[in-house]
Amino acid sequence: MDINQLLRVGAQLFSQSQANTTGLNENTITSALSHLFGGDSDGKGIDLQNIIQSLNGAGLANIAASWLGNGNNEAISATDIGNIFNQDQLSNFANEVKLPQSEADNGFAGNIARYDR
Repeated sequence: MDINQLLRVGAQLFSQSQANTTGLNENTITSALSHLFGGDSDGKGIDLQNIIQSLNGAGLANIAASWLGNGNNEAISATDIGNIFNQDQLSNFANEVKLPQSEADNGFAGNIARYDR
């Protein structure tokens, strides 16, 4: 699976989240996710190693390992998301998808655990 496919899966999960995503299209969410992870609108420039290091630095190595291995993915909370990304990054994401910050934060929480590889 390449980075664009991963971003699309992330956008689909975000769309199905508890956040009010009515009216958002998958391309907008995919682009916003790419920007959140440090890439351009097409997913170029995203450094997965840097993302894993951010997860480890936030004390979430066990969660990251569950996503990379076989078996169930562990959930991540809105608080955990706040420990991975800084407030400006999260605010920029929320603005790009035109959601209140709290809605965007809730859209991230728990969704990775639902992805079935």
